[in-house]
Amino acid sequence: MTRHIHIGVFFQGVGHTIAWRHPDHAPHDAFETYVRFAQTAERGLLDFIFFGEGLVVREHQGKFFGPIVNGRPDTIALLPALAAVTERIGLAATISSTYNQPYELARQLASIDHVSAGRAAWNVVTSFSNSAARDSGGDQVAYNFSKEKHLEHATRYDRAREFVALIRQLWDSWEEDALDGGRVNAAKIHAVDHAAAWFAVHGPLDVPRPPQGHPVIIQAGQSDDGRDLAARIADVIFSPFRDLEESRAHYADIQARLLRYGRPSDAVRVLPGLAVVTAPTEREAHDKAEAYRRLMLTDVVRRYLLGEQSGADFADVDLDGLLPDIDPSQPGVNGPLLTRWQELSRERGLSVRQIADTILSRPPVVGTPAQIADHFEHWVDTGASDGFLLTPTVFPNDLDDFVDLVVPELQARGRFRSAYDGTTLRDHLRVARPAGRWARSSASVAAGT
Repeated sequence: MTRHIHIGVFFQGVGHTIAWRHPDHAPHDAFETYVRFAQTAERGLLDFIFFGEGLVVREHQGKFFGPIVNGRPDTIALLPALAAVTERIGLAATISSTYNQPYELARQLASIDHVSAGRAAWNVVTSFSNSAARDSGGDQVAYNFSKEKHLEHATRYDRAREFVALIRQLWDSWEEDALDGGRVNAAKIHAVDHAAAWFAVHGPLDVPRPPQGHPVIIQAGQSDDGRDLAARIADVIFSPFRDLEESRAHYADIQARLLRYGRPSDAVRVLPGLAVVTAPTEREAHDKAEAYRRLMLTDVVRRYLLGEQSGADFADVDLDGLLPDIDPSQPGVNGPLLTRWQELSRERGLSVRQIADTILSRPPVVGTPAQIADHFEHWVDTGASDGFLLTPTVFPNDLDDFVDLVVPELQARGRFRSAYDGTTLRDHLRVARPAGRWARSSASVAAGT
């Protein structure tokens, strides 16, 4: 059976993952940029658009350094505005379970689902942590929310599990027909009476049940706790893998975890992030990718990537020399990673610059529309993914190219929709709409069970 390919697109903020210095790159502080982003994705019949979360302006060695998510409006404000200028494209927000409250977020997401007629999604994150390097974002996030310290990894996931379970209870606190026109049937609105380790919430929610039942839930954690949470709660998993075998192993692991939690194997869509650079000819595509690389991978970025990942200071290191002898046991340093780099530098004669360019950078998939479509098909057909989450390097150029060149190629192969099948994001993703808690209870009573 030919599998349908699912495609979302991620809007990256100012930082080293985009060629923001390109003269064609759209400004991040203009609402028109986001309107074009959403409408272009919808023109290409993509499943959804996706925004990240910041919560802190990151610093590195005393300088602002804002990878991926900084420099754009808050998503809770952005998505309802984009819902008004689109009709079908899904709208996904990344929102922290560590620095929000369940009742408030439940009503915000339910409201976005209502105003968009069932197109909302929530990417559940527990927020970035790097306690060994405060300037990379760790406790700085906590300070922005009047907290003394960022929660430890396992503690954040414990809070997240309860957070998501409570939000789902709140979304289910209204039965489907509790609101009939302007009349509320109080007998069909229920308290949740939740009291557990992290939260005590009486409920019910003050917003009717969302059109999708629950907004689509996305999860991207790759630790054991993260994968476990994804298998429990997610409709979509955003994965970081660019290697085919690693992605296959991840896909198989998620399938096994779904079965462990009693969920069907097709309950989740796994979408690795992917930058695509395409053009009518292979030469044009590779020339474009090389131009992007020169704009993105500056010496400042190389030093940042080396230091951010290893915890060591590369400010004064000769990039064209071999990796110096840095003590891997010093506090705050990722010893195993640094040791592996030192071994590669000695054994293969790699300069510090070459280590940054070949190991730390995430090269795009480059080629003609047919070559890009081949890549998509191979990954989906060999059990590595259900599609991809695009991460354009230059916007609007890269998304325009994908929609105008690659989408028609996938459609011609019968692998991508020629029109939206339904109206909600769950329709696009082909994932089930959850039955309400009280609908299940009523069905049990009717069946005499």
